[in-house]
Amino acid sequence: MVKNICLVLLFIFPFIHCHSQVLPKEGSELNYRIIGFSLPQVSAKVNYVIEIAKGNYYSEDSFIKNIVVSESGTTNKLITEVPFFGCQYTWRAVFNDNKSLPPKVTALYHFSTGIIPQLDTNYARIWTQKRAEKYQDAYFFMDGTRALYNMDGQPVWYLPNVVPGMIDLSQVRDMKITPQGTITFILSDAIIPEIIEINYDGTILWKGPNDGKVANDNCENYHHEFNKLSNGNYMVMGTESIQTKFPGFKRKLLPGMQENNDGPTKNEFMIRYGTVIEYDKNGTVVWSWKSSSYFSGSDILNYRNPISGMPEFDLLDNSFYFDEKDKIVYISFKNISRIIKVKYPEGNVVNVFGEIFQPDVPAKGNGLFAAQHSCSVSADGNLVLYSNLSNKKNKASEILLMKESGTELKNLSVVWEYECPFDTKGKNGKYEGPDELITTGGNVTELPDNSFFVSECNPYGYLFIVDREKQLLYKAQPIKLNIEKNVWEPFTQFKANIIPSKKDFEKLLWNN
Repeated sequence: MVKNICLVLLFIFPFIHCHSQVLPKEGSELNYRIIGFSLPQVSAKVNYVIEIAKGNYYSEDSFIKNIVVSESGTTNKLITEVPFFGCQYTWRAVFNDNKSLPPKVTALYHFSTGIIPQLDTNYARIWTQKRAEKYQDAYFFMDGTRALYNMDGQPVWYLPNVVPGMIDLSQVRDMKITPQGTITFILSDAIIPEIIEINYDGTILWKGPNDGKVANDNCENYHHEFNKLSNGNYMVMGTESIQTKFPGFKRKLLPGMQENNDGPTKNEFMIRYGTVIEYDKNGTVVWSWKSSSYFSGSDILNYRNPISGMPEFDLLDNSFYFDEKDKIVYISFKNISRIIKVKYPEGNVVNVFGEIFQPDVPAKGNGLFAAQHSCSVSADGNLVLYSNLSNKKNKASEILLMKESGTELKNLSVVWEYECPFDTKGKNGKYEGPDELITTGGNVTELPDNSFFVSECNPYGYLFIVDREKQLLYKAQPIKLNIEKNVWEPFTQFKANIIPSKKDFEKLLWNN
């Protein structure tokens, strides 16, 4: 008996001096429910069991009575899930070497899971309408709740308060996993927008300098899309505002105004152009492209808004895709329904997809896509768009695959299309015409089997997976409670981004 007790004490003793090797760290507050437990390696032939009790305990008897999770494995790293956010937990490891000696145990360790208001299911939920089968081990980020969900709609991770005041002052945009197993996102609507890379724990790994060197301003005004490249560099969209003259256009001066030869004239406007910036790990600009260099002398000077008759003040670049293999950057401009193809690193425009505007000719649309919010290139080399406005009568937004066969729009042909689901009852309980079908935001991501994960934004908010045979593999709708009306309504997202496999998720989890 004494011998066995001594052996157990000898076994526990190394752990007393190895807290730095034990994860999660003692007393830590976690922003996730799926947890990677790590312990010092004991031997090659040991069975590890992680036992977790709900509550904060220091006596073995109390601990054993409240165990809610028991997970076993043959390595010193195990992944398991605790049931609740906003709770305290106590855990220990039990070791069994399959010999006659009694199992060995560690000391009791403690951690808690945090919580944010957006995870309250009385506030927001995921209504799963068709369960995933093929992608049941996937996860998806939702910008609107700052959280990661499993395919059953249960939150498993949330973005902690990495920047002071960000809950109240900033919106999270384009939250996604990187090729390196980290998370990137944009904090928009802040005084100065931020681009940030974090690990699973929420530790900041990198922040954009936002020094305005490309925009020639006090900041770059990061927006819409932020990607980490395979070489470790970062690419993001910014803005540049330039006073631009529109030949042949004369605006009316308001009463009491006089034309100022030193300032804006009747045909001169401040136009919001876009930039694309590439940074290295030190925050140094290694490449950039400005849409002003292309648009300031192009057919865009002929564009007039069909309603106001005015030039377009904001071209609204809202998505880009860097084809790293072919060295091409595709940039989407929503307000003029145009995609520009730029050669990297030269920066020259090699193709333009969209309507070419003629002097004194009203814009009529390009007949293929409109107000798109997401562009990329599929594995088979086709252009992939989330088109917010369908060119077909009484149809909703669409996912389009288009084959590029030349340098003119007429050589861009649709090879596959899918009409996104929408609420046929309309916003006010009944269908009220084509305006009911107008959507904004949203995005599409190709999955490893060439199916597509799609997020609709406003007003329906559906999340779904559709394969190339147009079979719906998954469908869900984020909803939130309208307290004043006491009804559940769609909770629209700017974007939702998917982690397609358990392997990808585990790379993120262990990359701390």
